[in-house]
Parts: sequence; structure tokens; C-alpha cells
Amino acid sequence: RLRDEDWIASLRDFSARIMQNMQKQWKARKNMEKIRWKYQRMVKEQQKQVEDQAARKLQARWRGLSTRRNLRPYVAKYYFKRVDPSTGVKYYENAYTGDITYERPMLHRRFFPGIEW
Repeated sequence: RLRDEDWIASLRDFSARIMQNMQKQWKARKNMEKIRWKYQRMVKEQQKQVEDQAARKLQARWRGLSTRRNLRPYVAKYYFKRVDPSTGVKYYENAYTGDITYERPMLHRRFFPGIEW
């Protein structure tokens, strides 16, 4: 009889330990799921930030390009290239202010970079 009671107590103890281990594993899985979900959310947010930055850069470049394209005709009309008849030296004259410069104007260098004007 004592032997049977010891056997039953040891089975109860063993089953209690198994149940505790199962509870620990279940909690660990739940915690891991929470961590995995947070990590996936963080990765998605980072990807979205990278995509937003890339989109902003592309938009800025496109706006700059389209602005330069739209301003080119106006910039071309802004300066005239002339030659001094007495010395034969080339100079640039501002059509609106009348200013004269012997170096290529900055606006032309900016809007027409590959053209020697």
C-alpha cells in the first residue's frame, strides 16, 4: 500500500513537471510570436522608409530636370554673346540689365553644361 501511494505521488509529480514544461513552452512560443511580429513590423517600416526616401530623391531629381528644361528658353534669351568690334574680344551682355562679362555666365554654365557658347 505504501508502495502504491509512493508510485501515485511520483506519477503526480512527474505529470505536474510535464504540465509545467508544456506551460513554459507554450509561453515561450507566444513570446516568440510577439517578438517575430514586432520584428516583421519593424522591417516593413524600414522598407517603407527606404522606399519613401527613394521616391523623394526621384521626385526631387525630376522636378529639377523639368525646371531646368522649362527655364532653358528664358536663360538663352537672358544673355547675348557679342564681339567687341575694335578688339575682337568676345563678351556676354545681359539683355535686361546691360551688364557685361568676359567669362561665360553662371546661368549658361548651369543650364547648358556641355555647350561651349
